[in-house]
Amino acid sequence: MSAFDFTCNEDTSIFIFKGELDTLACMGFEEEVLTLVKTHKGKVAFDLQSVNYISSSFIRLCGSAATLVGSQNISLINLNKEIKKNLTKIGLASVLNIK
Repeated sequence: MSAFDFTCNEDTSIFIFKGELDTLACMGFEEEVLTLVKTHKGKVAFDLQSVNYISSSFIRLCGSAATLVGSQNISLINLNKEIKKNLTKIGLASVLNIK
């Protein structure tokens, strides 16, 4: 099961995800995440420190969020090595500003 916490400072919305971000999990929180992104305009950071798996549904969520705020305003932070390697292989490391 996965979940997320949300914090917002003056210019960045930070989503702290936990667990496995499979398709079912993403379907459960996608609408809420995108609503928060729209409401708190500005930069968005998806913190994946406690995540060990992401599905293509999570990548789609990242793309939707990037469309709302601009790709220069979204970043993925604290990724494990395997997730970072896979996103780099498919060419999304620079688009999603992986740090």
